[in-house]
Amino acid sequence: MASNIKVEALTFATDVMAVGGLLECQRRGINVPEQLAIAGFDDLPIAASTNPSLTTVKVDRVGLGRRAAEIIVNRLQGNHTYSQIVDVGFQVVERDSTRRP
Repeated sequence: MASNIKVEALTFATDVMAVGGLLECQRRGINVPEQLAIAGFDDLPIAASTNPSLTTVKVDRVGLGRRAAEIIVNRLQGNHTYSQIVDVGFQVVERDSTRRP
């Protein structure tokens, strides 16, 4: 089914998926970021190594794991007073895959 919707950007759940999207765009002759911006999530080392380099969202994975472990230990000890929402923060690492000339 044809659509008049113009897609300008894709955000992937992981950097690995975003790299796959980037490679598929290259295979199809879609210029990134001129025709389509691409971003991933996790700031894996491969994100800085692609051409164009991949914009991504960076989170503190170690800190996230520690916080999750603290919540589990507290819960096992009978302490259920933690917040349902845990904000570990994030950083957008802008690279070439979203920078338009």
